[in-house]
Amino acid sequence: MIGKSIINKASKVNIGELCLSYGGGGHANAGTCQLGNDVVDKELPTIIEKLNGR
Repeated sequence: MIGKSIINKASKVNIGELCLSYGGGGHANAGTCQLGNDVVDKELPTIIEKLNGR
């Protein structure tokens, strides 16, 4: 599981949009998506970079 704090307002990442791009959904501060075992190792570093605003 990865995520961002809804308490810390410093993050400007729209979690809903990020999750939508991986087949999930949500809104600006919360969302969810599931990745298959066959792609998670490839996609996880990219998701973490996006969460960190890179």
